[in-house]
This record gives sequence, C-alpha cells and structure tokens, in this order.
Amino acid sequence: MKEKLTLLNKFQVKACILVVSAFFSLCSAYSQAYYLKAVNSAYDEQHPVFSPNGELYLTVAYHPNAIHGAYDPGDIWISTKNDFNQWQPAVPVSEMSTKGYDLMIGFLDPTNVLVYHDGKGRPQGVHQYIRKGSGWQYERKLDFGSFRNNSSHFSGRLDAAGNILVMAMNTFGSYGNEDIYVSFNKGNGTWTTPKNLGPTINTDMQELTPSLSKDTKVLYFSTNGHDSESGMDVFFSERLDETWDNWTQPVRLQDINSTGMEFAYHIDPNSPYTAYLTTTKDSEGYGDIIMQKAEEIVLVGEEVERRPMAIVRDNSSFTLSKTAPQATETNPSQVLKENTTQPPVETQQLEVPAEDPETFRLQVINKVNQETIPFQMRILMVSGDEVKSENYLSGIHAIDLPEGVQSLVISAPGFVPNKLQVNDTATGLSTLALVPAQKGATMVLDNILFERGTSQLADDDSRRFIRFLADFMSENPSLKVRLDGHTDNVGDAGLNKELSLDRAAAIRDILVEEGITFERVRISGWGGTRPITSNQTEAGRNSNRRVEMVIEE
Repeated sequence: MKEKLTLLNKFQVKACILVVSAFFSLCSAYSQAYYLKAVNSAYDEQHPVFSPNGELYLTVAYHPNAIHGAYDPGDIWISTKNDFNQWQPAVPVSEMSTKGYDLMIGFLDPTNVLVYHDGKGRPQGVHQYIRKGSGWQYERKLDFGSFRNNSSHFSGRLDAAGNILVMAMNTFGSYGNEDIYVSFNKGNGTWTTPKNLGPTINTDMQELTPSLSKDTKVLYFSTNGHDSESGMDVFFSERLDETWDNWTQPVRLQDINSTGMEFAYHIDPNSPYTAYLTTTKDSEGYGDIIMQKAEEIVLVGEEVERRPMAIVRDNSSFTLSKTAPQATETNPSQVLKENTTQPPVETQQLEVPAEDPETFRLQVINKVNQETIPFQMRILMVSGDEVKSENYLSGIHAIDLPEGVQSLVISAPGFVPNKLQVNDTATGLSTLALVPAQKGATMVLDNILFERGTSQLADDDSRRFIRFLADFMSENPSLKVRLDGHTDNVGDAGLNKELSLDRAAAIRDILVEEGITFERVRISGWGGTRPITSNQTEAGRNSNRRVEMVIEE
C-alpha cells in the first residue's frame, strides 16, 4: 500500500442481484469475500460511496489515467452498472478531482454531495457539489468552525440520513496520530466544530475510516491500536448515551479481518446483511474493494457492565463470549518534563458551588479530555506588575481579583500556558482549556497581538506572554516547536505570505532573546492559504490572522 493509509475499498459485483441473493442464502454464516473485479485494478481503489441513484463513487490513487497523472494521490472516479446489473470499470470525475487528495464523503440527498479536498486546487476542508444533468457543479466550502487537518490522511462518512459526519484526521486535541471526530449538520452549509470521540475510541496510534450504523448507535473503524492483530483491523464500539462521549471498549471483528489490512468497513443502509470494505489480502499491498456478509455483533444495550459481546468462531460452532476489560490507556496529556507528577505546593483548595453567580470562579481543564487539572495562576495588572502567583488543585475555585487586574496567566506541568482576560468586576464561572504539551498539539497564540499590517507587537502584554512561553520551553528542554504564521486573504497573496512569516519570526526572536536555542523553534508562513473560518466578515478575517504553535517533538 502507498505511504498514506487511506480508506481502500474496491467494489464490483459480477452477478445480478438474483445471483447475489442466492449466493448469500447458500453460503455459510461467514461467506467468502466477493471481489468487485471490474472496479478493482492494479492501482489504489479507495472508499466506495453509493449514490441514491445507484452509482458507485470511489477514490483512485496513483492511476496512470488520473486527471492529473500517475502521481496524483487520489481522484474521484465513478462506476455504473450495465444492463446485466454488473459494475463497469470506473472512470474519473473531472469536476471533483484536484491535484491533491480528493475523497467523496457522502450524499446529503440525491443532488447534493460532500467531498474532502486536501488543499491542492481547492482549500483544505469539506466542500459541497450539486448534480447538474449528468455531471457535477461546485457549490461551496462548508463551515466547520476551527477545522484543520494536520495529517496527509483524511477519511469520513456521512450517516444514512446525512446529518452526522464521522471523520478521521489529526487536528486540535488529537491523542497522537489520526483520531475519530464527529460533526453535526446545522444547516445552510454550517456544521459543528469536530468533536473528538475520546480516549475509549482513540489511541496514540491511528484510528481511520469510521462509519456509523443506520441507527447511529454503533461505530465501526479501522485501527492499528487496541491490540490489533495484523497492522490495521476493523473494530466496533457501541454508543452508550446521547453525548458521544461514552462508548463501550472497542471489539475486534472476528471474521471480517484477515492477515492483510482492512479499511472502510460499512454496512449498506439498504441491505443490513451486506457490508463493503477494503482488504490488502492477496493484493500485493494495494486495497481491493470487496463485498461480504455483515458480521453479526451483540450489543450491550442497558447492561450494567457495559462491555460488548463478541462473536467468537470455533470451527463451525459459534458462541457468545464477553470481552475482558482492557487495561487503562496512557493518559494522552502525559507531561514531557521530569518530576511533573508531584502536586503543586501550598495549593489553594477553596471551592465554591458552581451555581454561585456573584463570585468570580475559575476552573482549568485539559482541552483533550475536558477534565479539570491542578494549575498555577499569575495575576497580571494593567500597570504591568505581577501581583501574586498561587497554586490550585483541580476543581472550581473562587478567585479574589484585586483592583486593576488585567489578565490571569495559567500554567500546569505538561501543558502549554494560556492567558485569560479579566477585570476586577468579573463574576460567574470561567473555564480555561490548556493544551497538553505532546507531539502534534496545536495552539493558536491569540494572546500575541500585532500592529495591523506589520510584524510589530501591538503591546507589552504580548511580549510578556511570549516570555511565559519561553519559561515553559525552558522547563521542557527536549521540546521543539513550529510557529505557523497566517493572515486573512485580503490584499496581495505574496505580501500576505511574507507578513505571516515575519510575524512567526518576531515571536521566535523574542524566544531566542529569552534563552531558547534557535534550533528549537522552526517557523513557516502560510499567508491566507489556510483559513480556519470564512473571510467574508471582519470577525472571520480577524480569526484567520493568527500565529499557531505546533509541538513537533
């Protein structure tokens, strides 16, 4: 298989529906895989999606007949059936294919489809196309809030109703490599910001090619974590409530997986006994799309133990066995420096009820798992003075804000520090999320402001926060970071790119002045090519003018 572990699936039915039905009725409960030979080729066929009109769309990689040549990492192709109900060889769909990686995600309805582009030809993200006659017309890029994929891999699939998108990528809050996220359709081209499904599903390995059952209660995905046996296996997990936070421990499918790697397992919503997936078995490393009888699973439902039941095969007999509980995973926010497991000294333990509206209260959480964490707080005054520095245990704390306070700088061992703007009249509960200091973590440095159109810092407070970042890097001497500068898309693209690089360099210069070695801070400038929101409003343009810090190691 090529470098990127993508959602490989090749689908081609040789026989008519009558023959397929007979095939399933005559075969044993676990029938042989049925290869879609006319669609499959010597190249990479990936991620089959069936349209409401009965067409098969897929991504084909590194094919010599690709729109942009044999080195294209993935174009969208289409296959249709002939009069004998047989799939025909796939052909490229030029309207949806760019020089980069393109992936069809699913259909909102028969005339609207979602496609992912990796940024080479169209901006990175999910885009909408509308059917026009026998072809497709580009409509718009969809708004997912702070959507950004830091990986060369992306996979995703809509649920049967077109309202829920599960996707695999490496982005804000990922545990290591690609994780699985969920987003919900809000209408008018707007979706919720992708939500990480949490540490029960995601590991520090790769979780790829997710799909949901028709009732959205069961998640299927491929992973090389969770003690997979052959590199990349298909697992399932049951959603236990409506929060999308609570899942049963993933269970490996028994008969779908092989000695090869399996991806993109999903059950046909119109045929609950039929599944499609990709396997590299017998394919010399490339994925072949196959059709196979969907594997039976037993769900927990409301059982107290909330552990899935797996079907275990013993020759020709089948029994149900409860899966053993798995060991607790390593905390994804594990710290980078030595001796960070010791609790803060002289900790303040005063906690107040969360419903008290008259007192300023603060809790600090881990951005990845949303759990409260112990922290240190520095109170900064409008005058520039630092009044006091105290340590707090995890929980909600009443804070007595002195007159003239400007901001609070919050730090914790193993986390990137952040700043909260406040004043002495602040009341109610405030929550500040800290990003774990682990490889791949990304943080927008929105506390560092620049003069409009220049790389000059806007105020002393911005410089002071850079010094706090320098302290953090000094406390974690093995840590290396990259500063990515970004602008909006207004004005000359070349000048924007230069400005974005200069701003990242300005931050690095101050870090070096504070004692951080030059080699520990890389910089890059992207101009307006990687927006995190729309540039159509001033608020959106302001959000896109930013510097991000990415922890590289």
